Amino acid sequence: MQGMRMLALGILLMLDLLGTNAQAAPGYVDGNLASVSQICPITNLGAIASQNFVGFYADPNVPYPKTGDVGYVRAVGANVSPCTNDTIGFDFFLPDGATLAIDSTNPVRCYAIKFTNPTQIIEFTNNPPGFQGGCSQTPSTGTAGGLFFGYAVIAPGWQVDIRVPVRYNKQLLGLGGPASHRLTAIASTVWGTATPFVPVTVFYQAGFQNLQSSGIGATTAMLGVNLFSYFKGGQLYVDYGTTNAFGSSTPPATVPNTALNFPSVSTNLAGLSPNTTYYWRYRFVTDAGTFNSSTQTFTTSAASTFALTVNKNGTGSGTVTSSPSGINCGATCSASFAQGTTVTLTATPASGSVFAGWGGAGCSGTGGCTVTMSAAQSVTATFNTAQSFGTLNLQVSGLPSGNSATLTITGPGGFNQQRTILTGTGQSLSDVVTGIYTVTAPSVVMSGTTYNPSPASQNVTVTTGSATASVNYTQAPAATFALTVSKGGTGGGTVSSSPAGITCGATCTANFSSGASVILSAVADAGSSFAGWGGACSGTGTCSVTMDAAKSVTATFNTAPVGGLTITAAKPANAPTDATRNKGQSNVLMLAFTLNPSQATQLQSITLQASGSGNDSLDLTAVKLIRDANANGQIDSGETPIASGTFSADNGTLTLSTPLALSVGNSQFLVIADIASSLAARPAVLKAQILPTLPMPLLITLLPMMLLGAWRMRSLRVGLLALALALTLAACGGGQSTTSVNKTYQINLTAVSAQGNPTLNGLPITGATITVQK
Repeated sequence: MQGMRMLALGILLMLDLLGTNAQAAPGYVDGNLASVSQICPITNLGAIASQNFVGFYADPNVPYPKTGDVGYVRAVGANVSPCTNDTIGFDFFLPDGATLAIDSTNPVRCYAIKFTNPTQIIEFTNNPPGFQGGCSQTPSTGTAGGLFFGYAVIAPGWQVDIRVPVRYNKQLLGLGGPASHRLTAIASTVWGTATPFVPVTVFYQAGFQNLQSSGIGATTAMLGVNLFSYFKGGQLYVDYGTTNAFGSSTPPATVPNTALNFPSVSTNLAGLSPNTTYYWRYRFVTDAGTFNSSTQTFTTSAASTFALTVNKNGTGSGTVTSSPSGINCGATCSASFAQGTTVTLTATPASGSVFAGWGGAGCSGTGGCTVTMSAAQSVTATFNTAQSFGTLNLQVSGLPSGNSATLTITGPGGFNQQRTILTGTGQSLSDVVTGIYTVTAPSVVMSGTTYNPSPASQNVTVTTGSATASVNYTQAPAATFALTVSKGGTGGGTVSSSPAGITCGATCTANFSSGASVILSAVADAGSSFAGWGGACSGTGTCSVTMDAAKSVTATFNTAPVGGLTITAAKPANAPTDATRNKGQSNVLMLAFTLNPSQATQLQSITLQASGSGNDSLDLTAVKLIRDANANGQIDSGETPIASGTFSADNGTLTLSTPLALSVGNSQFLVIADIASSLAARPAVLKAQILPTLPMPLLITLLPMMLLGAWRMRSLRVGLLALALALTLAACGGGQSTTSVNKTYQINLTAVSAQGNPTLNGLPITGATITVQK
């Protein structure tokens, strides 16, 4: 029996090499064989007159074409009639999103091929030698309403092969997609029509054209692109930075799923550094993956610079310095700064001089001078000779040992200095100008404790002698704020806090330190349920309050209905149904269910049970729970997983922790799964599944009849086909069982846990059976 199988398979392989039905050109993916029968007028016997199929080209190095690709589709019709010529033409019906892409590089190609001698090929346009036919680069409307490109009149043993270039503008799911994802061609023959089809698979990719940068300035740039999104929605970003690792991204632009492309995108970048090379790209994020444009670069221009000049005036002397550095006048009294730079000038009088004030560039007084460099600027600093001198003593006390405070001293002639003084010690400022000096002391925070100065500010009069300013620090009391809890509703319960302080119950108000995070928990009494928070919190979970001010919270407890809390689970009408999906597919809808509590509660977890012939722990790489907010049975924008996990064992259980508030009324949920790109288990050796199990005596009777028919048709191909078919039927007969190459997966809801230990109705909820081809 095994020898018969091998002989049959060998003959079928010879037929495949001789014919064109399976793979006439490397890379074509062909569909079903649709035949037209006749009553031969010569033999008066019924026979197949025409065999037809369609296919689409896929690069041998890439499994399937991608969106934006141009590839050929073809329709093939073979005259296998034993007795007469045939006229064959096709009405093409392209799959969803496909458009014609005919040009001089990719023309429509029409062939006549003798399938009994595949090397005998004639490519024709109109009325080729030896037979009639036509091939047009411009389609007309065919008799069936499709795209008609040509026909040929061919003798028995020949076939017509018409190939048309198309561009794929949408993702197509092949076997997993709807009928609109099929390529169909209605074949018109002398003997009637046939409608072969093939499911077309097109992988998704985004296209980026006309990447450009313009309007490059010192700190700004304008970027643009024409995004070919191919009817896929998503988010479009610009990644940019000073290396090809980027590092920064713009807020996204939302791309709709209603158009072929998203043209004339403009993105403005600001806050860039002058004279710097930036790397950038566009990034399109979709449910089919993330797609990046090629990396581009641009270089910002150098910033304009302006000169800032300092002039010194008066009877005394001193120094003017700048921040950022550049001026030290002293010696350097002019420097250039970039446009927009803010420059701060500081004047320091020399010994025996006082700073009398600023002039020019909008500066005045004796404090600091701030200049914004929008143009060339000039500033004058006046220093005068001091008249007389004295001593100012500074003292600090009261801080923990080893700590210090920084005092600020201002006085006559623009005097402005700081001194850092260790607690319990002092410093002296000698040779200061006589007059009134203001000594200011800040609060000091150490290890979270605040120390306040006394006095915080004081005026000291310096004469030709000595004067003293003393600052004493004391620990400030810690700030506290009151948290008050009120209870409402028809029921009863207790609210407690962490850290301790509130047990309400009896104590419903407590003071907490400023900045403390207080967690409130509500526990309903028997016969009551917790309905939720008000005031500084909301929802039915724990309440977290940050004490940056006095706060109040309301806890509502209601009387539980007679019979206690119940949750009714049900399968909605729009729950997913049994379906076939592809390996590597994400977010496959497996299960939908609703939960309807008799009163408000908090969902804590759900338990799922896996079943089916597939290995759930290895093949389902992620199982996710989504709250279906609008209860439409689909995953919409903004609906993200609230819990996820994986099965630890095949046909095992999975518990997803889902702390979530449930209000009275139906709440709908979806369970989705990601399918691995390769399935764990390998099937047994493939056995014939489509051939009938026939008794051996019937096979012995049929074999001579098939061989006689082949001899009458004078066809080596048909004879070999008859012999191979007979041997294959014999090899696969005898009541042998078949082995499926598909794997199935099902996820069921078996348990629900919620606050209040509810009574559950309606479980289990069964999910759809999802079939994946191994």
